[in-house]
Amino acid sequence: MEHTLEWVVRKYKQARKDEFEKSNARVMEGFKSILLVLDSALNQGKDMENILPSYEQAMKLQQSDDKDKPSIFIEKQWWIQSSQSN
Repeated sequence: MEHTLEWVVRKYKQARKDEFEKSNARVMEGFKSILLVLDSALNQGKDMENILPSYEQAMKLQQSDDKDKPSIFIEKQWWIQSSQSN
């Protein structure tokens, strides 16, 4: 056997995760298609761009969401600050 048990388990978990993400993406595509049909039938398609945003709009939304999240990394020179306080 060429691979260790840990490698096989890791690959199995990664494959399961990939399958879950693919399944989740298919469900979201189906949900969005239903939303598009309902929007076009009931709202004359006024909010279609909000249901399926363009690539640029999606990237802007993702970047704005990332800016709102606090960073878990120390961005300052912590070693200088701690030595000055002593």
